[in-house]
Amino acid sequence: MPSLFGIEPTREKKIGHRRVDAHGETTYKKTTSSALKGAIQLGIGYTVGNLSSKPERDVLMQDFYVVESIFFPSEGSNLTPAHHFLDFRFKTYAPVAFRYFRELFGIRPDDYLVRSFPSTVIHIL
Repeated sequence: MPSLFGIEPTREKKIGHRRVDAHGETTYKKTTSSALKGAIQLGIGYTVGNLSSKPERDVLMQDFYVVESIFFPSEGSNLTPAHHFLDFRFKTYAPVAFRYFRELFGIRPDDYLVRSFPSTVIHIL
């Protein structure tokens, strides 16, 4: 719809930090939703895979207070794989407690990852 001055208004819709452009591409703080989804998938896959190295035990009250933060540089590190996203930090809340509940309810790690992102193929495992 042209304006009174002959300038086409932008077709971008902004809601807070979330924007949707004329082509339907959604961004959050100028990062595409596909990049955010990939980074979250990488972080969850890393966290779930990393838990396999920790011994299984009963959950303790203090496990619910644990917050792990891991930095994922795009070039990778000695702990994290290289990736094609921007550098990001991923926080995991109560990872041992959530592993305990996944095991209690019979949810295998690979099923958990596939069901978390059903529309994408997970290459992390």
